[in-house]
Amino acid sequence: MMGYIPLGFAFGLYGASMGFESWVMGLTSVMVYAGSVEFLLIAFIASGANLWGVFFISFMLNFRHFFLYFGAFR
Repeated sequence: MMGYIPLGFAFGLYGASMGFESWVMGLTSVMVYAGSVEFLLIAFIASGANLWGVFFISFMLNFRHFFLYFGAFR
């Protein structure tokens, strides 16, 4: 549990440095399950990326869990 505090702090600082309000950062933390996608989502929103690009990169980033899930049931 102690790892969430520094990551949350780093995410808040990163979002604030990109110009986002604190409520947006809190909403992102509640709505997005994957922590690494939270950081990418802020970068994509700030750069103006399209929705399909965000979806594809998020899918590919979280596709690693596919191997962990199905590898455990062999």
